[in-house]
Amino acid sequence: MIYSAHTAPYEFHLLHGSDCLPHTVSVLEIGFSRPPAGRTVGPRLRGDYLLHFLTAGQAQFNGRPVHAGEGFLICPGHVHTFCAASAAGFSHFWIGFRGAEVAELLRRGGLPDEPVIFPFRAPEAAEAHIVQFFAQAEPVNDLRLLSELYYMLSLCSGAQPAPPTGEAEYV
Repeated sequence: MIYSAHTAPYEFHLLHGSDCLPHTVSVLEIGFSRPPAGRTVGPRLRGDYLLHFLTAGQAQFNGRPVHAGEGFLICPGHVHTFCAASAAGFSHFWIGFRGAEVAELLRRGGLPDEPVIFPFRAPEAAEAHIVQFFAQAEPVNDLRLLSELYYMLSLCSGAQPAPPTGEAEYV
């Protein structure tokens, strides 16, 4: 794991995963930042998924407004741009991932396998969770990063258990 952080010109934290489970799902990065007004990323083309959650302020994703309590999904092969859309900038956290099981995980989180803006639950609690994640002193491994991906998907407003697909259902 490689961790980087800075506070100037704005707060930024990033932890790179190891991509050790490419045949299932691997977390490539997890981050948190508070970019100021004027900060723009893109146009850019990625080869993996990036799930973003805004916890304060307003941004634009591909020209569409995104507010605190909303997120957006960047998908491989889609050009994207996002930027701060308010004078105060915005706070957000994100997770980058890839793998053969991503489409199923997105479906279970109530998200399509395409770029989308979506609402999510409890933005203040989610931000506190991610700040605490970066403040911990214990080492982080790939399983912990994977648990963060599951946590973030559970925040999506459409997150509901998928209907049973097997013959037996246990209660």
